[in-house]
Amino acid sequence: MKTPTERFKAFGNFFNGAEERLYFNISRYFWHMIAGLGGLSVFCACLALVWGCLPASKPDVKKNEYPAPSAISYEEVVGALGSNHVPASKNRAPAASPKSAIAETAASYGLGDADFSRDIGKLRGLLAEGGFPWETKGHWRGSSPEWVVDKLGLKDVLDQTFRGLKAEEIPQKTRLVKAYLELIGKFPAEKRSLVMRNAMQLRGGDVSTTVEQLGSMAEMAGSFSPGETDYMVGLVYFLSKNTADGAALVRSAASALPKFAEASRSEVLQVMMSAYSARFRHVDVFAEATAIYASFAGRFKADDQAKSLGKFYELYIVKNKERMQAIEKIDAAHQQKVIASEVRFQAQVAAKKIVKIWAVKAIGAGVILIAMVALLLAFLSIQRNLKAIRGLLAEKHEV
Repeated sequence: MKTPTERFKAFGNFFNGAEERLYFNISRYFWHMIAGLGGLSVFCACLALVWGCLPASKPDVKKNEYPAPSAISYEEVVGALGSNHVPASKNRAPAASPKSAIAETAASYGLGDADFSRDIGKLRGLLAEGGFPWETKGHWRGSSPEWVVDKLGLKDVLDQTFRGLKAEEIPQKTRLVKAYLELIGKFPAEKRSLVMRNAMQLRGGDVSTTVEQLGSMAEMAGSFSPGETDYMVGLVYFLSKNTADGAALVRSAASALPKFAEASRSEVLQVMMSAYSARFRHVDVFAEATAIYASFAGRFKADDQAKSLGKFYELYIVKNKERMQAIEKIDAAHQQKVIASEVRFQAQVAAKKIVKIWAVKAIGAGVILIAMVALLLAFLSIQRNLKAIRGLLAEKHEV
């Protein structure tokens, strides 16, 4: 059994041997280089960690410009119509549709329970004037009573709409109610019930799409007199079939309709929607074509404007066939670039995630390496000092 003194001597002898083999034979510069490399690795890992924490950037993808369209002249459209065309003797600029004073009732509020209640109250009041009841009305029928609904109330219709659009949160419901308010506010009291029932047929799949569709309907209503609703059924059908770009097309058509005679606008709108569904794929290309026709629309009589517009679209498609093909190629190339950009973006996000993980590991490994070298050199330094002290004590003892 070794005594404590013998154990201490054995411990000292171990470090003496380690110092002889590791420190003097390998050189202290080597250990300093090891510590320096550890510090450098920590520094580089910190830079990598900072890069990994920065958000990934998605490069902008620009679409090439579409080639210029081949214009269609007034004379070409007249030629397509045949000899029965009689030019308009004089066309006055169509009068602007008067704004409904009730539109001001759709004033904007913030979001929240109180605002939702206020907007529901406004909607209920506006529709009550048009004969749209709040509660569902019905009666019992037969010997074994069966409830028969005579008139579905606004409350139940709204609940069905909210459920169909999965509008469970108050802010979502508030957005829908405000959109309904904006729309029916453009119509007189006797028309609001009809407009509301048509508008509630719109369910674009989500709240945002439906709100956008309702907004386009409100914009379209500004192109007609407040009491006109003949176009409403066709408009709702078109929006229901074109949930992706229907609202954008309706807004484009609404901006062009004031250039047509007011008496022909309902029929012109139907021609626009039919032509877009059958012949066009891009709202901006449709808007370009319509703008060309609108530049000479006033030269046609009101009765001929819808028919001549349909002929114009036919001529435009034929004359711009190569352009349409070029546009398809541009769009396809742009879509490929968008996909490639998204792939690069996701790859960068994944790379940053991996770099962050390895940077943290490298920082930890570097710190541990520096600590171990420092600890080893500290022990060796202590051992050298103890050896020197023992030598001095031995010299004094001999003296």
